[in-house]
Amino acid sequence: MSVTEQIEALKIASAEQTLASQALAQEMETKIFKSIQDLESQSADAINRVNSAIQEINTAIPTSVEKMLHQKIYIDPDNGDDANTGNAKATPKRTLKSVIDNVPDGATVAILANPGTTLTIDEPIIANNKNIVFFISDLSLVFNERIELYRSTLKCHYMLVDIVQNTSFAIYHFSSDIYLTAQNLKPTAGNLGFTRQNYASGFLTNAGTYTSNVAFQFSVSDMPDTYHIFSRPTWFASMIASLHSLTLGANVALFDPAYESIQVGTKGVYLVGA
Repeated sequence: MSVTEQIEALKIASAEQTLASQALAQEMETKIFKSIQDLESQSADAINRVNSAIQEINTAIPTSVEKMLHQKIYIDPDNGDDANTGNAKATPKRTLKSVIDNVPDGATVAILANPGTTLTIDEPIIANNKNIVFFISDLSLVFNERIELYRSTLKCHYMLVDIVQNTSFAIYHFSSDIYLTAQNLKPTAGNLGFTRQNYASGFLTNAGTYTSNVAFQFSVSDMPDTYHIFSRPTWFASMIASLHSLTLGANVALFDPAYESIQVGTKGVYLVGA
């Protein structure tokens, strides 16, 4: 083969190699482009799934929090079980302490039971930043131990029948709202007062102010010794007391002498301080 033929053969071989390289490059480019498209599609799907999951979480969290902060709990002191959730009438709790202890701080709990139920408090109960509302008709409360309220609310939706007190003080309160109406308040011999304004401002777990708002309506039984509806405070304290149709038995007084009070006109509203 002549030199010229050899050169032509090399040119042909080079051209063929160039075409082959170009074809391979084009094939690789096509594969890479398809891979990028697949990755983009997969990424878009993943982003959509993440966004969907976030949306579900954003929807579920407020619903869950709402359920935690606004609860209805059923209680049955005869047939209930404190291991129950109390979320249904068929699975009631047994004690008021279990109901209040299992409600998170900041929550409002509506307590439900059969009409005519009597709830007995046999252990001290502490409510810190909780709102407690009794939705029970013809309810009676028996205080063998106290309830302590710190920055909390204790209310009854229906008038109670009896409040029976077998402990020195039934309710300790600090920076709280109390609204209780009953036919009768029945303290027993040796009781000192119905409420006592407790000191707690120095405790971080019992934060709040010195002022409570209290509203009562009931008839109080005679006592053998001095008994105060608002007994002596343990520290500086103030209240707004709204008292309606309150009947006081023998030896029963509204305010401990440690308090000073001003009545608002002829209304049963008092500004109280100590």
